[in-house]
Amino acid sequence: ALSAAFSDPRFEPVEETEFADLHIEVSLLSVPAELAFSSLADL
Repeated sequence: ALSAAFSDPRFEPVEETEFADLHIEVSLLSVPAELAFSSLADL
């Protein structure tokens, strides 16, 4: 998931000057479930 969010070669990185124009939306497609993890690498 981290690679998909931060290392997708299809898109240029967002520039700091673009931050004010960003609109972020999250859609949940199923019932949320708690995930147990001990480090970010586990995600």
